[in-house]
Amino acid sequence: MTHAPTATDLRPFAPPDLLTVPEVARVMRVDPVTLRRWIKTGGVRGTKLGRTWRISRAELDHVLAHGVRK
Repeated sequence: MTHAPTATDLRPFAPPDLLTVPEVARVMRVDPVTLRRWIKTGGVRGTKLGRTWRISRAELDHVLAHGVRK
């Protein structure tokens, strides 16, 4: 029998898979303006949702391990 998901079915306090520019900039210890520039030039891959950029955890892990793409 299936049921509609409830609050108890969700992972409590699970970190989001898509992070905001300020969140990622804080982890990378760079200015958000710098991170946005890297996104616009392709050095960091991001997804635009409405007017804001989001960066996946996988992308953050890649950049931390390998650096900004050239």
